[in-house]
Amino acid sequence: TPSALRAGFRGAIRLQRRQHAWHAPSGRAVRRSMARCMAVDPKSNETVKPKSSNDTTNLRDNSLEEPDPDEEDLWEVFNYGRRQGKEVGTMIKKRFDSPVVDDRGLPIADALVCVSAAVFVATVFLALGLPRPSWVVAAAWVPKWRSLPFVFPAVQHGSSLATCWILGALAGENYEAAAYSSTRGEALKRTLRSGAFATGILILATQLTTYVTFKTQGLPLFPGESVDGDFLLARIQTELMLDIV
Repeated sequence: TPSALRAGFRGAIRLQRRQHAWHAPSGRAVRRSMARCMAVDPKSNETVKPKSSNDTTNLRDNSLEEPDPDEEDLWEVFNYGRRQGKEVGTMIKKRFDSPVVDDRGLPIADALVCVSAAVFVATVFLALGLPRPSWVVAAAWVPKWRSLPFVFPAVQHGSSLATCWILGALAGENYEAAAYSSTRGEALKRTLRSGAFATGILILATQLTTYVTFKTQGLPLFPGESVDGDFLLARIQTELMLDIV
């Protein structure tokens, strides 16, 4: 209905005003623009029904007379949103094309932490006899000496997690000097932002590997259609939550 459309326009404009510092069209201007497009009387919620062709002509003539100086074309608002989206995309792309790394040792340290954490988790699972994740397996080409065959698969898994985290840290500007030499709030904000981006990459990679695994084993992609598929999907979800933590 016209009233619902007007309410939707007002909500979208309020959101844009909060997020961006731009001169949004006033509510009066939006109502007048909608009235001209939909032939709605701005002072009522009823659609204007012309009684004859002369009324229709008068309605069109009135819509072209005396434009409001405060009125702003909605296409300009739409184009402004497109320009903002392009600027954000260019900014994100620049963080990967020419990343700012003030301390060259930080990416290496982060990679070592991820690999060490994977090896530690594998050690805990083996020592306590807990059900092991799929990546805690013995490598067939490694000599069977104590837990040495489990080290290399754990290192490989930790390297995958390190890749996700480093990409997230680059996207979140976590390697700039302001991330670790500024306030604690700034460091925490950038860390959370980097972790969110890294989690998204990990989820996408897990979805891709899950799709390939199900297709290779000939299992249905939807839950509830196969017991083996449901069991495999539950295990993948559990391991994903463990990797995120």
